[in-house]
Amino acid sequence: DDKAEEPVLVFNRPQVNVPVKNVYVTAADKNVYLTGSLNAAQLQAGVTAVAGETEDSANISLNMNVLQPWQYEYVNIGFKDANGNATTELENLTTDTSYSVSVTIDPKHTGEGASGAVATKKTGTGSGNIYVFEPYATFKDSTIYQGNEADYADNKPASVTWEHEKTGRVSTDLDVTMTGNEPDTGYNYDTPAGKFDDCITIQPTIYVGEIEDNVTVNNANSFTVHVLKPLVQVNLSDTSAYYGEHYYPNSYKSWTTKVLSWKESHADHEKIPEVSGEVPEVKVTLQYYGNENANTAVQEEILMTKQPVNVYVKAFRDGKELKDATFKTACGVVANCNGHTESAIGYYTVHPLTCTLTIKKSGGAAGEPYVFNVYKDGEKYSEVTIVGNGSETIYELPVGEYTVEEDTSWSWRYSDSYSSAVTLSSTHTSDSITCTNASNGLIYWLNGFSQVLKNIFGIGQN
Repeated sequence: DDKAEEPVLVFNRPQVNVPVKNVYVTAADKNVYLTGSLNAAQLQAGVTAVAGETEDSANISLNMNVLQPWQYEYVNIGFKDANGNATTELENLTTDTSYSVSVTIDPKHTGEGASGAVATKKTGTGSGNIYVFEPYATFKDSTIYQGNEADYADNKPASVTWEHEKTGRVSTDLDVTMTGNEPDTGYNYDTPAGKFDDCITIQPTIYVGEIEDNVTVNNANSFTVHVLKPLVQVNLSDTSAYYGEHYYPNSYKSWTTKVLSWKESHADHEKIPEVSGEVPEVKVTLQYYGNENANTAVQEEILMTKQPVNVYVKAFRDGKELKDATFKTACGVVANCNGHTESAIGYYTVHPLTCTLTIKKSGGAAGEPYVFNVYKDGEKYSEVTIVGNGSETIYELPVGEYTVEEDTSWSWRYSDSYSSAVTLSSTHTSDSITCTNASNGLIYWLNGFSQVLKNIFGIGQN
């Protein structure tokens, strides 16, 4: 009766112990990225277990990925690292390692009172390899203009490849399955990016993870930044300065520059990449030297004499000498400078210019010589003789203030007066001074002992 509350008849339920067979476990190998981790679920993925008298005769198979909830009441899974330490996660993997997994089938009931031998739990273990794939990068050479900055953007690859060196496998191979997400990578360089005066070889390294806490590997090739240098021609022109004047080389303006070409200075670099970036402006400065072998630049002015002065020149860019520069000097505003040839040693010539002074005599006697002392800046400089009421011009004079003074031992019978002192300079290169004589009433002979009398004995007297 389906409505009866008491059973009509009770049957004894037979209880039989079912022995647990041996457990055999196979763990899957894992492929991870450098610094990657494996949690319990990832470790369990791919693990299989079979139970039987022998592994070959096993007739119970457990796929650890798809265990039913009720099965976990009977099956326990545990993991250990390569050192035998129990774990549920392997973190920050940087080298190849291994792990082990244990699968235990444990009866839920004790089996007491049941027929047959009491079932006991059985455990099987298996181990798997963990292959750590490292990033590899292939850099390429680049070429820049000297003066531009190399930022290494032209050298870096578009992306890294992840490879396992020992097995030769690559993460993109069809038979390779990676576990976990590809981490961020970046590059360090043994020489920071910047401006380079010459070709330079750079060794990069690859870092994985955050820059503050990263792992670095040396899986990148070195690369060369080729530097094109400007071949500069410096065009100089001779100049001039006045005798006695101070000439300042640092005020020299008669020069221009021209970039003839850009070239790489290493003959062994046969093939270089095409240059990138805009052609920079080449700002050249000059330094001036007293001779072609001098290492110290002229810092002071040069006092001009009547002799030409050669000023030697070196070209600099950003404070560094342009050793490949060539120099070409023209006469410029200077006439008859004899020209210059193109040379790797630059120089220009400062040609001396001179002044003239004319001394004029007035009020003197015809045919009588008059001697004048010429003074420059208060010091006697020269003498000049004028006959009668004439004039004389003195050439090749240095700049300065000039006065004249008549030698009265020759003209004792006269009182002299002079026009003002004159100053000769680069803007006033010639002038004159006039000496005017007037009789002083003295009629002595030249020795001053007696007066000069006109024919005191008379003319025509006997």
